[in-house]
Amino acid sequence: MPLIRVRFSPSPTGSLHLGSIRTALYNYALAKKHGGAFVLRVDDTNLEKAVAGSIDRMLKTFDWLGIKFDEGPHVGGSYGPYQQSHRISQYRQCAMELVQLGAAYHCFCPKERLHFLRTYRTGYDGHCRNLSSKQINDNLSAGLDHVIRLKVPKEKQVGVHDALHGNLSFECNTLDDQVLLKSNGSPTYHLATVVDDHMMQISHVIRGEVGSTT
Repeated sequence: MPLIRVRFSPSPTGSLHLGSIRTALYNYALAKKHGGAFVLRVDDTNLEKAVAGSIDRMLKTFDWLGIKFDEGPHVGGSYGPYQQSHRISQYRQCAMELVQLGAAYHCFCPKERLHFLRTYRTGYDGHCRNLSSKQINDNLSAGLDHVIRLKVPKEKQVGVHDALHGNLSFECNTLDDQVLLKSNGSPTYHLATVVDDHMMQISHVIRGEVGSTT
């Protein structure tokens, strides 16, 4: 069996709740059973919502529970840095690589249009999916605010294997073109988490049922 590497990745926005502790325990138990690594990664890209001292209080809670991390911002490791706010350049590079591969695109839709779509539609309508290179370059040269969106292939299915539920599949035409990089250059959860899991060689993702579709 390949080395088990699991992660607990809280946001520093307040105190731990029981659901998070339960998720951490499942990750910890799997890693310890198979001689793997239990990684702490701090998802702190939204610094506006960060609460000072959250991580220190969290670490004290895990010390009280007798749970030790094998890697993390407080103990180091081979796959750091373990705070997403210290990995921003990597996310931007990955987003631009996806654009170059045709798997993501620049979206210049103004806030007013997006507000209308959120109010009267079920998701983004792909308005900027097929802009020409000239349109994109002209908009960039004009300094228009923009985000980077994932270009979901609408005619396909995406499949994943879940250790509890077996093989799951989702129709891509039901999935939104999620924002990967915000207009201020910071990554969204959808980009940062996937990039980090790949680069840190996370083998298993254990989280609540609500996360199965994300």
